[in-house]
Order: sequence, then C-alpha cells, then structure tokens
Amino acid sequence: MSQDDVDCSKATNQHEMNACASKDFDTADKDLNQTYQAILAKYKDNDTFLANLRKAQKAWIAFRDAELDARFPLAAGQSPNVEYGSMYSMCYFGAKAELTRQRTAQLKDMLKNGPGC
Repeated sequence: MSQDDVDCSKATNQHEMNACASKDFDTADKDLNQTYQAILAKYKDNDTFLANLRKAQKAWIAFRDAELDARFPLAAGQSPNVEYGSMYSMCYFGAKAELTRQRTAQLKDMLKNGPGC
C-alpha cells in the first residue's frame, strides 16, 4: 500500500497514520516551494534581496534539520524505530510539517510585503 492509497480521514493503524503524516509533510513542503518560487518571480529584479533570501533559505533548511535532530536525537548506529517505536515516522513528519508551515508563513509575509519592514 502506497501513501497515496491511504484515506487519512479513516486512518486506523500506525502504518496508515505514518503515511498520513508523510502526506501532510509533502503538502506543507509543496506549499513552501510554491511560495518560494512566487517570491523569486515577483522580486526577480531585486538581486540583492534574492541572494539574501537564498542564503536565509539555506540556513533555514540547516536549522530545520538540526531542530529535528534535537527533537529526535540518535547516537551513531541507533535506529529511530528502535529508540522511538513505530510512532517515530508520524512524530518526525508531524514536526517537520509544522516547522515547514512556520517557514511558509514567514515566506508568505515576504511575498506580500517584500523586503524591509
């Protein structure tokens, strides 16, 4: 069963809930990327702003990944499913989706208001 086959409104087992969390992240990530691309298009003539935005986005990705590592710490060789159980994927993708939605909100503000205040 692929994640596309799961009806998330009726998810009843951990495998389905994990797939739904992954789908939720995919949706959040798509929204983030669409918003980012809209900023690039809208401000295509502002090279300085876009260079700084790219730098900020790269730093945000590093922050997001470090934040997830802090929330779900693993020593070398440890398995997340052993350390956190079968709910790991659901929790991990849930946290990743939430961080992504937060960043998307920031980008939507930039899209609306542009650089500056």
